Amino acid sequence: MFDILIGMMTDSFVAINAESTQSCGKILLKDDEVDAIYHSCFSKLENHVATNPQDTHCAFKLILVIRKMERIGDHCSNIIEEIVFYVEAKVLKHGGSLA
Repeated sequence: MFDILIGMMTDSFVAINAESTQSCGKILLKDDEVDAIYHSCFSKLENHVATNPQDTHCAFKLILVIRKMERIGDHCSNIIEEIVFYVEAKVLKHGGSLA
């Protein structure tokens, strides 16, 4: 998850500096991947706590961390949406398409 997010941030910065929408679709797909990892981690931690209640405190802290990481992906997607609007005058928010 961390490596994907680093890639998303790097690609977002490149897109901003180049004022290019070429890699924007790839970044938005990576956000979907990050969301899937987040939901998978959440489910795994939930199952772990059900069988190991002594680990609840640690699991709660991990949930907070992965939630913050997932939000980083959302912020990168928001940046991409703004870049696409700035460069191509297309609105991607609320289900818009890059195509």
